[in-house]
This record gives sequence, C-alpha cells and structure tokens, in this order.
Amino acid sequence: MKRRYTPTLSQRPLLLHGTNILAVLHLFEKGYLPPSQKKGLKGNFHFAYTRWCSQYRGLRERGYRKGEAIATARDYGCSGGREYLFAYLGYPLKDFVSLVSGRRNYRHVLNEDYGLSPKEAKEVVAKVYTFRGVIVEPSDAIFDFRYFTGDDFNNLAFHFPEGMPASLIQSIFPLGEVERKVIAEEKRRTLHEVLGF
Repeated sequence: MKRRYTPTLSQRPLLLHGTNILAVLHLFEKGYLPPSQKKGLKGNFHFAYTRWCSQYRGLRERGYRKGEAIATARDYGCSGGREYLFAYLGYPLKDFVSLVSGRRNYRHVLNEDYGLSPKEAKEVVAKVYTFRGVIVEPSDAIFDFRYFTGDDFNNLAFHFPEGMPASLIQSIFPLGEVERKVIAEEKRRTLHEVLGF
C-alpha cells in the first residue's frame, strides 16, 4: 500500500504545526484535521514558519531556524495533546494546569477534582505521558488559501472552519513511539484501542 503521508520532515520546511494523536486518528477516518474548538481559535490552524517561508512569501519577520520551528511545534503538540487526551478520557482540565504542566499537577487535579485515588491518578497520567504528539508539515498548496499573521512571533494562521483537508498535508512527523506506530499503520482506529484502556 502506498503511503499517503511521509513520516519525516522535508529538508527546508516552510510551515510546521504541532497537534495530537486524536487529530491524526480523525484525519485517517474523515480525511481532514479537525479544527480547534478553543474559544477564539475556532477554525484557525497556527503554524510556526521558517526563514525559508519568510523568503518564499516575503514576510516581515525573518522566521525560525528549522530546529526552532520544530521545537515550537513540538511543545504545542505535546502540551495540547495531553490536554485533549485528558478531556477525551473524561477529565477536562482547568486552564492553569496546561500552563503549569507536570505530572504532579495533573495527578493532583485528577485526585482533587475528579476523586481518583492517588494510584488511579498516577496510572492515568502515566498513560497520557506515553503520548508526545505529532508535527504536521503542509505542502506548498496551502498558500493557495488566505492566511494572516498570528499573535505570536513567527506565526501564520490559516482559517479552515471545516478542518484542514488531507490533500494539503505532506508529512506527519511522530514525536513518540505510540504516534510512530499509529502513523506507520495509517488505518482507522479508535483512541481507546490506541490507549489500551
């Protein structure tokens, strides 16, 4: 079977977007990355852009070096991914937790707010921490769509209210072993199957 997405980033990526395994599973099933449901972000996909993108599109800011862009997308994919996974498991977390992300904080909230025993909270957090997120690299075709400068430094946003079509995605780079296996299979699976809960 021919691979639809390469699991490596290109030598000179223009844009990188960090997201989570939920979004990838949705992509495999529905054919598009789901839009964010966070207030103020609905339908907007934010990308760290590189110096090559800046040169290519004539942007005002210089853009990230490749390693910086990867780190920015990775951080978003990791922290955002954990937040979504907790919510999927039935434990939507308070905003401050993602800002002070750490296993101890998560265990405390699950214990205090959701009544899990310390052992149960530790098991849930350990399971969620096996996920690292993914980095999505779009093809140049994404520039056929309108974009705007995001609030953050070296950030471009594209508005896809119905989700970002699979046809615009060139690479999905896994940040962890679980993500690597899911992407390698490229098949429809439920998150519960992946989680093993």
